[in-house]
Amino acid sequence: MGLIIQKLSPLFGLSRITFYYYFNFLIALIFTIATYNIISSYMGRAFIAIRDNDIAAEVIGVNLPRYKLLSFAVSSFYTGVQGGLYGLFLGYLEPNMFTFMEAITLFVAVIKYVHIYGSHHTFCGRHHRRPRVGGRLDHGSSFCHFSAAGIQRL
Repeated sequence: MGLIIQKLSPLFGLSRITFYYYFNFLIALIFTIATYNIISSYMGRAFIAIRDNDIAAEVIGVNLPRYKLLSFAVSSFYTGVQGGLYGLFLGYLEPNMFTFMEAITLFVAVIKYVHIYGSHHTFCGRHHRRPRVGGRLDHGSSFCHFSAAGIQRL
């Protein structure tokens, strides 16, 4: 009981993996630009005011239920698009693919990211003066950080 999805066919003579990489990179870039534009708009200033102090935001005229619902809708849209990309990558979706342990894994990954890179109310996080390129690779107890300077063992 699942949904079979036709996979994307590679364009421009690229291999399937290379095409998926560039396609997902383009989607991530579009979402990053959209997020930056949302943060820079009136709506983003309302989100920031609610994040800092929701009572004070309501006092200065921010419609609290509206913007909380709007933030939930934007988050749901981003998550839905990523789920669609996951389905295009695998070619098959079913409800049992996303188990409780998968949810715990994603939750722990978010906590690790916030702990390592910080969340100091900026678009780039705590290390906004010297951004790191790449991500983290977690295999058991070894942590490697891939940066522009090379691989660092943490």
